[in-house]
Amino acid sequence: MIFDKKIFLAFTMVCLCFLAEAQKDNRFTAQAMVGFNAAQIRGDALAGYDFFGLTAGFQVTYPIAERWDLGIELLYSNKGSQREMSFSNAPNLLKTSLDYLEVPIIAIVRDWYIEDERYYKVAAHAGFSFARLFEASSNNPLYADNVNEFKQNDFALIFGVSYNFTKRFAVNTRYSNSIINFYEDDVLETDGLINYLWNFTASYKL
Repeated sequence: MIFDKKIFLAFTMVCLCFLAEAQKDNRFTAQAMVGFNAAQIRGDALAGYDFFGLTAGFQVTYPIAERWDLGIELLYSNKGSQREMSFSNAPNLLKTSLDYLEVPIIAIVRDWYIEDERYYKVAAHAGFSFARLFEASSNNPLYADNVNEFKQNDFALIFGVSYNFTKRFAVNTRYSNSIINFYEDDVLETDGLINYLWNFTASYKL
């Protein structure tokens, strides 16, 4: 797949417009997020969450009940798999890297209210996400010659928790499991390739 800078430019513009509109209404809350994915791919003959990829973007939430919010995010998310945990690019290290633009939609429930500072300490969330693949690379011999056949759209279920250290700063953990294969072939020992990962981010309320 060929990287297209226009995709990133359009993504950035959408993020900025989205945040600008949200900030006009005091009921909306916007956050910047950055962190990493610990990922693997089911069906690629590798095991373990040994692939580490960057994730970053923005989240906007809207209150729908006393302790409930509805959230939508715009993220860059690097997923994939690796034979073993390593930060080198050695040619014998089996590795698949998938770059996505992702839009999670989540329901958030909050608890442990800090009355003096008027914020909730903890939260749990669940929902789903839509992701669009824009770049892929692999040296896994099972499918390295077929990366252009990877599906561009991906759908996943997500579950997570958050902990606020202050009113503005929080850390978040999330599990994400795709519900469709992004590649299928008779050579694979399973029904196809599917993404799943743990996501760890820090967020800052804007």
